[in-house]
Amino acid sequence: ANNLEIRRLIREMLQLESSPKNEIIIDFHYNNYILTRDLSLSVEKASTFLSIFKFIFEKSLNEKLSDETSFKIFKEQILRHAVQRPPFSCGIFSLDDVKQITDYALRTFYKHYSLYEFSFTSHQDMSLATIHRFEGRFPFLLDLGDGQKIDPAEIPALAEYLKVEESTENVAESTKSRRSGRETDRSMRSQAEDLPSAEDIKIEKLINKEMEALKKQMEEKMKLQDDDFVQKLDGLNSGKKK
Repeated sequence: ANNLEIRRLIREMLQLESSPKNEIIIDFHYNNYILTRDLSLSVEKASTFLSIFKFIFEKSLNEKLSDETSFKIFKEQILRHAVQRPPFSCGIFSLDDVKQITDYALRTFYKHYSLYEFSFTSHQDMSLATIHRFEGRFPFLLDLGDGQKIDPAEIPALAEYLKVEESTENVAESTKSRRSGRETDRSMRSQAEDLPSAEDIKIEKLINKEMEALKKQMEEKMKLQDDDFVQKLDGLNSGKKK
C-alpha cells in the first residue's frame, strides 16, 4: 500500500475526523508503522510495538505527564515485553530490538515532546478589567481646633460616674498596697530559704574532698599509662636500629 492508503487506513481505524490535531496523531502512528516495516518486525513484534507507542502517546498527553515520567513508563513497558517471565512479562523483543526501539523513541517522540504538549494543550485567553462600581465618601467631620476644653466635673450628668471612678481608684490603691506587702514578705522568706544550712555546707565540703581525691587518682593513672607507652615506643625504636 502507498503512503496515502496507509494514512487513510489509520484514520479509519482510529475513527479520526479531519483536524490539525488529528493529523498530528495520524503522522505519529504512520511513522511508527514505517519503522516496523524498515526493521522487518514480525506481526507479533509490530503489533506490540504499535500498541505500546499508542498507549504512551495517549497517557502522556491526556494526563499531562512530564517527559521524564513518560519515558520511565515507556521503558517499563518495553522491558515488560522483552523478558520471558510469565505471567509478569513475555519475551517478544530481543535485546537488539529494545535498543533500536528506544533509540527511535528518543529521536522522535521524546525529542519533540514539548511540541506535542503544546499542540494538545487547550489554551484560553482571559482579559481582566477593573470597573469602579461605587466611590466611597468620608463623612463630614468638624475641625478639632474649633472645640473647647470642658471640665467633666462641671457636667451634672457625669457626677455619679466620677464618684464611682474615685471609689474604684481608692480600692485599687489599697489592693495594690496589700499585694506589695505580701510580695515583700514572700521575698524575705525566699531569701531566707536560699541561704545554705550548716549541714549543706558540711556535705558540700565532703563532696569537694572526694572529687579532689578522685582527680588525683586519675592523674596518677594517666601518668603511669603515658610512661608505659613511652617505654614501649623506645623499645620499638631500639629494635628497629638493631
